[in-house]
Amino acid sequence: MDAERSLDKTKLQSSLVEAYRKNTRLLEVIDSWILSPDAELVKSLIWAKEVVDDLQHPSLPQLIYRGMSTNGYQDTLGFTTGGWFNKVRKELFNKPTIREITRPISFTTNQEIALAFGDILVQAKTGELGPHCLVITEELSAAISIHRKLKTLVTQDEVVVLPTIKKLELTLIKPTKPRSAFW
Repeated sequence: MDAERSLDKTKLQSSLVEAYRKNTRLLEVIDSWILSPDAELVKSLIWAKEVVDDLQHPSLPQLIYRGMSTNGYQDTLGFTTGGWFNKVRKELFNKPTIREITRPISFTTNQEIALAFGDILVQAKTGELGPHCLVITEELSAAISIHRKLKTLVTQDEVVVLPTIKKLELTLIKPTKPRSAFW
């Protein structure tokens, strides 16, 4: 599974891509977040959300996803047991669970991209989330791809949930084809 997908250049609004390309501060903030999602960027991400909202007014689908893994040091938002034999807390499957949001957290609108980040998959309904989300639109993703001098335009269909929401309802969902012995 790929952690990104290619963008169709013909479907992009070129005037928006150019507007984003001209805002080097915005590109640097988003690029910094993508390369190293650091909680210290929260003020810059809130500013970036305002810029994107002013330019584009992006909308959200009904659900967003986050893929996580029991391997390594990734924060699994309490959906695993932790410790030496870290495994998924099966009792939480398909049960909405409230989690405190104390830092920005990356989600994606694309379930397949989420699975590229790990076998633990959670979803959030976006109903009240809009004012608390930085949507990295296709046009912004294209501008970042150009800024990075990539050969192709790519996106992770990323949505950054900002800690302005404080609490978020997440549901642990099971992938259709488990790829881990921890399921």
